[in-house]
Amino acid sequence: MSDLPRDQAIKQAQELVAQGWMVFFKYTCPSCMTRLTLRDPNTLWEYGECDVCGRKTKLDQVGFMLVKGI
Repeated sequence: MSDLPRDQAIKQAQELVAQGWMVFFKYTCPSCMTRLTLRDPNTLWEYGECDVCGRKTKLDQVGFMLVKGI
């Protein structure tokens, strides 16, 4: 699965949350190419900060990981 534009990812995530999934958004740091996952489920921050190089990135293209909620 490729990263999606922010608005499209939000729309898909809302549909999945309604079905009982937890959505963890992911992005790739453009500086060091590390793939990162946001820690809060069902929350897409405006910016992410890389754990490896520290770069702050506006999250315009994101992917996500799904976890089935209990």
